[in-house]
Amino acid sequence: MRLTTSRKIVGVLLALICLVSIGGKASAQTLVVAPCQDESSSELGKNAQQVVAKALGDQGAKLVDYGDYMQEVARQAIGKQNALTRWGMQKVAAGLKIDGIVTSSALRRGKKYLIAFFLFGADGVLVVKKVYRLAKPSLPMKTARELSELVIAKLGPKVAKAPAAETVEDEALALVPLAVIESEPPKTPPPEASPPEAPPEASPPEASPQSEKDQQQWQGLLKQVEENPQEGASGSTDDKPLEIEEESPPEMDETKPAASARVSRAPAKPKKPAGSLPEILISAGMSINTRAGLSPRHEAGAYPGVRIDGRVFLGSLLDTVVLRDIGFEGMFTKSLGLAAEPELIDESWEASQMRWNVGLVYRLAFERLPLAPAFLLRFGYGATSYTIDHDHPELINAGYTYTSGVLEIDLSLVGSWLIAQLAGGYLFSVWPTDELSGDGSGFLLSVGLRTELFGGLSLGLGYEQLQFFINDRSLGETSDRFQQFYLRAGWFQR
Repeated sequence: MRLTTSRKIVGVLLALICLVSIGGKASAQTLVVAPCQDESSSELGKNAQQVVAKALGDQGAKLVDYGDYMQEVARQAIGKQNALTRWGMQKVAAGLKIDGIVTSSALRRGKKYLIAFFLFGADGVLVVKKVYRLAKPSLPMKTARELSELVIAKLGPKVAKAPAAETVEDEALALVPLAVIESEPPKTPPPEASPPEAPPEASPPEASPQSEKDQQQWQGLLKQVEENPQEGASGSTDDKPLEIEEESPPEMDETKPAASARVSRAPAKPKKPAGSLPEILISAGMSINTRAGLSPRHEAGAYPGVRIDGRVFLGSLLDTVVLRDIGFEGMFTKSLGLAAEPELIDESWEASQMRWNVGLVYRLAFERLPLAPAFLLRFGYGATSYTIDHDHPELINAGYTYTSGVLEIDLSLVGSWLIAQLAGGYLFSVWPTDELSGDGSGFLLSVGLRTELFGGLSLGLGYEQLQFFINDRSLGETSDRFQQFYLRAGWFQR
């Protein structure tokens, strides 16, 4: 009898040890703490980021530096403006194996400070938000610890996959006391012994999709809290943080996979607006040029040249709404192997043609409309020169400097595979140089096609015409026209 009892006790202990050993082992969550969007005119945002990161580290979380996060944003060509949108967080979380992103926003009203914390899951959906009112521009460590515990709890433990069911049953059977095996032959458990299935009405609620607009309007939440603060329990003072609001999605049924609660309602991943202009585009290539104008007529047909151009928007460097659509551009082109053939002269001489332009750009992008049109207002200053390497009374060396205003439209015809560019502008003031005098005006026309490949390679071709109208003191009214057909390749970043 004692032997049988001892076997039972040993069997139970071994079964418990087996269940613990084959259960999943919790591993640390991987998190990113983004810099605070701080409008408090203090060090609150910087302090909060550091304190919360330390508290999460003390909880055992693995922290990914925000610099590495932004490097992944650049690597996937997501764009800084999309780094903390739902789509952007999904992409980066998948690339870096991140479980959650913690963001925050702070502002000051009077002598008080408001700071809000947001936890987004790996799918970019808002998991929880917490708002605190502080008397000082610093977040107490106690509050940061409470917040970190909430973050870890909301994300839930990461559990390693358990062994297959057959293996578990074999090991459990091996630990049943010998007396039980002898008295009862092995048999499958009766149907009533299986765990009851949850009725349909007990299935986990579906999570409502979180829109990108809600994710980006943090200041609206803070202002709402400021207007309608819910005072804490009696006894709270301004020296301690006052918890204003906590909101999270409904609790999920832990007996079912968490993903099953979101499959039916999960919004489709937003597509990247392929027709929008990149933040940075730098390219170089070859061109075929022609020139005809003046009186007597100077012509040069089909001479090669090199072309380099680039455009950078402040959105690649700053997240400020007012400044991100302002950009700078530049262009330089120079002829190769040019031979001038003036009218009434049977000879030709070596010549050179050069053009450069710098300008300021403002962008109006409508990425959600059909063809994702982007309008560019371009204001520039440039110069064009045409010099013949020979001294002859019928030869004229021409040069022009000018200011310009150009309207450009970019249209996405087939996503990022085919983008069309149309531009037209007016040359407000043209000042002839070299051997010309007087004043004039002109216009610019440009059309082109461009494609984007491999997340960073841009290929394009185009045509551009520059026409000058001059009222010269000696030649009278005349004109000069430069045309260019070009092929170019370059690098872009969104």
